[in-house]
Amino acid sequence: MLNRFLFVLLSTLFCLSVCYGEYLGPITLDPRPPVLVSPTILTDTISLEHVSVPPLKSIYLKEISVWGGLPIPGSLVPGHITILNMDGLNSLHLMRASTAIELATGGLHNCLGYVGQPCFASIRAFNPGGVLFLKDGIPVNDDWSGAFDVSRISLVSLSKMEIMSECGSSIYGPNGADAVVNLVTKTFKGGLPYSRVAVFGGSDNLRKTEMEFGRSFGPNWCGYVSGAYLKEDGFKPHADSDIKDFNADLSCAVGGMKAGVSVWRRDGKVGIPEDTIGLSQPVGVEDRFLLGTAYVKGNSFDARLHYKDLWHGDSDSLNNSLGVRTVKSMGVDVKKAVDLHRKRISFGVTGGRMELDAGDSLSCEVLDGGANLAANFEVLPLIYVDPGVSFWYNEVYGSEVSPKLSVSMIYNLGFVLFASVSRGFNVPNIRELFSPTSGNEELKPEHTQSFSGGLRYESDNVSMSVHGFAIETKDLIEPESDSASQSVNTDYVSRVRGLTIETKGWASFARAGMNLRLAASEHSRTGEELPYAPRVSVAGYVGYNGVFRRGDLGVNVTADGRYAGERVSDDGLSLPGYGVLNLCGEIRIVNLRMSYRIENLLDEEYESVSGYPMPGRTLVYGLDWEFWN
Repeated sequence: MLNRFLFVLLSTLFCLSVCYGEYLGPITLDPRPPVLVSPTILTDTISLEHVSVPPLKSIYLKEISVWGGLPIPGSLVPGHITILNMDGLNSLHLMRASTAIELATGGLHNCLGYVGQPCFASIRAFNPGGVLFLKDGIPVNDDWSGAFDVSRISLVSLSKMEIMSECGSSIYGPNGADAVVNLVTKTFKGGLPYSRVAVFGGSDNLRKTEMEFGRSFGPNWCGYVSGAYLKEDGFKPHADSDIKDFNADLSCAVGGMKAGVSVWRRDGKVGIPEDTIGLSQPVGVEDRFLLGTAYVKGNSFDARLHYKDLWHGDSDSLNNSLGVRTVKSMGVDVKKAVDLHRKRISFGVTGGRMELDAGDSLSCEVLDGGANLAANFEVLPLIYVDPGVSFWYNEVYGSEVSPKLSVSMIYNLGFVLFASVSRGFNVPNIRELFSPTSGNEELKPEHTQSFSGGLRYESDNVSMSVHGFAIETKDLIEPESDSASQSVNTDYVSRVRGLTIETKGWASFARAGMNLRLAASEHSRTGEELPYAPRVSVAGYVGYNGVFRRGDLGVNVTADGRYAGERVSDDGLSLPGYGVLNLCGEIRIVNLRMSYRIENLLDEEYESVSGYPMPGRTLVYGLDWEFWN
């Protein structure tokens, strides 16, 4: 009943507002809306918490972030960085965070079907285990699989996502040889108390509720809390999902320092149908993820103590799963930056302990840690060199050293030329090391060599970049033979070479963006392309934003889509290319928003992973109210 009421109300108001807006000229309140942004060099604010895209004349200032965000310590131009501002992405009304990553990078996500189902991102090297995900600077990849399930991201609690499409091992150590994604959560900065409540309905009996609250407690204390609940029956039997997400932050500002604690908790239950490849009966999957962090940070210092707890359970055997497992870890991360004449040096140390408990079949403890050093030098006017190196030690696979060197040259008229070379490594995951059926404790990390460079242009209304890259991965972890279940380090090599072309433009009433990726990949054993590695993929959006009645009424309509070319699966099956078009919009009356989003508008039948069909046309609509009092 609620779904029908929301749909009728939304449709009526949408038609009225569009007709009403035809004879009211648009009034420009925000000439440069915060859409997908790719700043080259950020202002000298040290922290990215309050950063915005600087005007052209300010991009020459140096910046080093020491609190764990991107750009990372000692980096003037650490790579091809994209910042996804959630305020700008709200106009897309996304249901999946993976769609935002696709629009920003042109990369792909490999989804196992539907909202809430496992979903893994690949940005350059078509290896989800090579993408390191951070939550406010803390690594959150699953130690069991080595990758991060993007479906765990709740957009309601994020202020932005920072994506670095370059190797991050010189700072963060293991993994991140392909790219680094930092999930920056919201915090309350002070001012009037803030509240937001949103309810959504949609196809397949989807119900979703979001709530946010923020307020100050005295002159120094601030608190923020958000929660989300999603339930969906799924587009086929036994494909249901039930997801709860909670995020909280409490902080105190004293002088130039800020101290606080934050908590993120996610509980998810999803079903996988019996017609999914490799299954003979439906499977129920349940997981709980907890991340707690205590932090102290200032302009040139950052220290974090964190605790992670991941519980996972399957109702049946799936992909060598052990049924029920718990992975717990605790770690500390400290960073410090020092200013010298025309240069800046930063260093950091980190360490942690991981514990796995999978019942009687498997349990283990692993200690690891490392240190990194980075610097920024202006060797000639507007020519910068950024060397960096990290040392990492793990008691299972030993020690690793990852160097990196970046060079950038800034020209007048907004052009920046950049290049970098780096060495990274992706470590074997717990399943590959310790699984009773296929584990091999003699495994060593895979090693990558990465070369990248490009040209970027920024102006007040246009942003363009061309970014080329080449990645070679050695010591590949693969089954010893086609019939063997145990993995070993092989002599084979995988290579990926690609070119990314990104362009964006915005005006007072419209915005558009496109990200095209051309890539060629090869495995030395077969001479064929890597699995799920299309030669061509593209993602883009175009939207209209009208503001009327001196800002009291707003109308937004946006279309976004993506295309992936033909590719092969893990077992050599050929998957046809597919294109997906989505349409969304909203009506805003003061602080009340009525929104809709139609996924897969043309009802395309496709699979991003072989054996996992994706949903057809789906509709989501909702009401969103925010207020300050």
